[in-house]
Amino acid sequence: LVHMGNEHSVIKNIDKRTARREHAAFFKLAIERFRQEGETSSGGVREEGAPTKRSIHVCVRKRPIFPHEINAGEYDVITCRKAGVFVHDARIHSDMRHLFINHHSFDFDAVFDESAENSQVYQGAAAEAIANTVHKSITTTILMYGQTGSGKTYTMTSIYEMAGRDLFDHMESSGKKFDVSVSFVELEGDICRDMLNRGAQTQLR
Repeated sequence: LVHMGNEHSVIKNIDKRTARREHAAFFKLAIERFRQEGETSSGGVREEGAPTKRSIHVCVRKRPIFPHEINAGEYDVITCRKAGVFVHDARIHSDMRHLFINHHSFDFDAVFDESAENSQVYQGAAAEAIANTVHKSITTTILMYGQTGSGKTYTMTSIYEMAGRDLFDHMESSGKKFDVSVSFVELEGDICRDMLNRGAQTQLR
């Protein structure tokens, strides 16, 4: 504790996470007011005048906050709006008295909040790429990236199923003949494992 002014003027030296938890009521109210000012969306794809010609599309899916996080004093600081994400950065001034929030915005090709179904994510992020693989002979890669516990496996498992279904439906409707092969690999640092061969190490070609 650092005493300043008089016996009633006390400043605590605490880290950012502790400050965010101690003043949760203030920060949650400020975030709720921000959300009420603009309409939030459960998911959406950017609407533009002409289709984008970019080769890489970046989509974001927000997972729900877990009960153990709520019990630990954490709260939701992410707001999804159509093709955009706001990160509410709860702060305390260096004088350790004044609280404020920075609302950082980030734009993406598609955004899905915690209420979005797997089918919405697939349709908005992957379905067109799967169709183009068959009908336009375009090589497609769907890469899932995120920290442990962010929902990668949950999302990707569903995409596997829907992509496999659509892939064969598109091949059948095209009237062409195809050779289909499947591989599943896991990347762990510099190590690549073949998940169809009991996790044996392999090399990507």
